[in-house]
Amino acid sequence: MFFFYTERKWIDLKDSLKRFFFQCSICLTSIGIVAVYQYTAIGKWFYFIEIQQYWGRHFQLPSLPFTTFSPKSAMGMDTIGLSLGLIAAALFILLLYKLRNEARKMLDKNYDRALIFSLCYFTFISILDVFFTDDYQGHTKIWSINRHLLCTPYFFVILFELRSSRWSGTIGRRFYMVGITIILLSTLFLTQVSAYPIQLIYYVFFSVYLLRYIIIQDPVDRVERIVHVLFISVNIMFYLIYMQNYLQNGWIG
Repeated sequence: MFFFYTERKWIDLKDSLKRFFFQCSICLTSIGIVAVYQYTAIGKWFYFIEIQQYWGRHFQLPSLPFTTFSPKSAMGMDTIGLSLGLIAAALFILLLYKLRNEARKMLDKNYDRALIFSLCYFTFISILDVFFTDDYQGHTKIWSINRHLLCTPYFFVILFELRSSRWSGTIGRRFYMVGITIILLSTLFLTQVSAYPIQLIYYVFFSVYLLRYIIIQDPVDRVERIVHVLFISVNIMFYLIYMQNYLQNGWIG
């Protein structure tokens, strides 16, 4: 339905297909340029896809609980990435449901296309990092999901959108908050984060902060400023730890 929708009006099939193929042509052209450059350099086409096998990237059904490359230092971040991926997938399904119902009524309502793209990106990257990876001691590694999701502008689009009333207005505010809480708790048991106390504390702290961010939409008060400073301080601490690991040739996820 997204292809038939623009700004504040519905458009016909012909125009929507033209827009769709034009946008896809930009992506295909970029891929083609990389493929040509790689062929001139090493004599192989699309080797950037083939080389993924050396990283263990292939389709397989996941084995729970999820782990990561260096769980002692990155399990908390990868658990956060997985939880936000699941939240984005749930919002994406809810958005499709809303668009389906409103398409029948032909309502003149503007949906932010940046939000739709961000939800699609988070959903499909989460699928790739869960189903196209390898195992470690019988557990699926979701390594790098944190940097694939959190280190993108799409993260901020979704983060700001979590406070929007469009979701709670559709399914009810209480049900919306219960749903977000269930996803955060479920992710806690889907990964090995509980086996690493520091990583567990970080994930719990993030979850509480996220729920507070969604629930409390009043002007910033003194308590919220303190929470903000505390959250930023914790993140700076983890940043320094990751930077130290990086400078020592360690993998930081």
